[in-house]
Amino acid sequence: MLITTTPQIILECARLYPPLDEVLSDVFDACHLASLAIPDGSIRRPYLDEIAKGRSGYHGQDDLDGFGHRCIDVPTPTWDDAQRIADKVNPLWVYDSSRPSKLVVYAAIHGTAPHCHVQVHVRTTRRFDDGANTV
Repeated sequence: MLITTTPQIILECARLYPPLDEVLSDVFDACHLASLAIPDGSIRRPYLDEIAKGRSGYHGQDDLDGFGHRCIDVPTPTWDDAQRIADKVNPLWVYDSSRPSKLVVYAAIHGTAPHCHVQVHVRTTRRFDDGANTV
């Protein structure tokens, strides 16, 4: 897969929280796209700017502890593509064992264009059973 990005995103990707890097690798494996463009703003956005726009501010909060960015938006051609990626990747990961309903790949229609919101928590772990058993 050809991944098109910008120098800013490359710098931001160098600061990914390690579990997010692993999940993102699974997302790219599940994409089955010839190319993917990661736009600026898909990882880090100014928190107060996000709040002022009526958004959650989540992208602005993800590196406050200095351990690395814990979320990224991965654009997809359609919402169905986003859901297919989520369906392949979510069974492989536990976002947080104390909150089993939370997902590492959120693909419900949200935001301004089709994409997967990929997120991890400090307690995110790979499932050893590849999702056969629920947590």
